[in-house]
Amino acid sequence: MRGLFLLIPVLFVPLSACHKKPAKNQSSIDDFVAPAPPGKEEKWVEPEPEDTPKPAPPPAPPEPTSPPPKEGLGFTFGQPAKDAKKLCSKNGTWTKKGDRFTCSRAVEGATIPGKPMLSFCGDALCAVGVAVTVEGSEHAAWSARYDELKKALVELHGPPTVDTQKVPDECKNETFTTCLDSSMAEFEATWVWKQGHKVSLTMRKKKSDDGPSAIRFVSISGG
Repeated sequence: MRGLFLLIPVLFVPLSACHKKPAKNQSSIDDFVAPAPPGKEEKWVEPEPEDTPKPAPPPAPPEPTSPPPKEGLGFTFGQPAKDAKKLCSKNGTWTKKGDRFTCSRAVEGATIPGKPMLSFCGDALCAVGVAVTVEGSEHAAWSARYDELKKALVELHGPPTVDTQKVPDECKNETFTTCLDSSMAEFEATWVWKQGHKVSLTMRKKKSDDGPSAIRFVSISGG
């Protein structure tokens, strides 16, 4: 009988081991998720890209610091052709070429020497221009004259609205005028007013018709 009581605890040990609860971190059937029926699967949604900051817009071109010019090369915008001719005839000769007029000499008050060319809208002066050439073909001499004229305009109107210069290194010598003739070299400074007036200083080949490369000043009235 004593042996029987000793055997009973031994039998209970393996039975209790067989009935241990699963560890907390062990998977069970309750953790199993059945797959979705066909056509009901969760679809992959591509995440929206983060907003890329847009580059800052380029700065607006500078506006002239002066009012639109009322005169150019000694002539007054809006004046009739007969008054312009009278002014020219004091020191020069008035001639007509196509729809334009030319005075053989600069008139009193002109800031740029040369033969002014004038255009009329109806009978009112609306544009003046003059071409300036430099003796020789050296880049240094031409660029110095251009810079001199440009500086005077900057003092009048402030920084230009458009300011471009194109001159390859191989043109910065005695072949400069050849580069102008072939359009390899070009300079431009232009002032534009909201009222429509435009003043430009260029150094390049003449674009409208045949003519030598030159530094050209043009002032066009906005009305």
